[in-house]
Amino acid sequence: MSNPFSEALKQVEAELAEADALAVEVERKRAALRQEAAVLRARLGVVQPEDQSLTDAVLMVVKGWPGYATAGEVMERLFMMGFHVQTASVATILCRLAKNGQIESLVGPNRTAGYGWKTEVNNRDMQAARRAATVIGKKRKETLESKTR
Repeated sequence: MSNPFSEALKQVEAELAEADALAVEVERKRAALRQEAAVLRARLGVVQPEDQSLTDAVLMVVKGWPGYATAGEVMERLFMMGFHVQTASVATILCRLAKNGQIESLVGPNRTAGYGWKTEVNNRDMQAARRAATVIGKKRKETLESKTR
């Protein structure tokens, strides 16, 4: 017979992993929506608040980008958001952020560098959390069914 606290801990850890993964997904969606709002403001000529640094804008683009983005793709998105900067500046910021561990850097098959949002929850962890949550959900259902009999 297993310790009830061990089972409870497994359940809580699985739910926490799932919640963390969902929080990452929500934050990335928020970043993508912020980008879209900035692009639309720029297209409409609406003055954007000056409280966002270029580094923050680069981080927002990478966070909201599906997968890995090249420096050119980040540059294009920044331009659409109303930033007028040189590609070298963007590339330097991306390299610095990757070196500091804030984003991930990957060299693609065509030898171009791509940059992606670095998450603590990777796909393997997310799948494990979903499997654990499914097992826990089934156990809860079985327990409830046995109590109602």
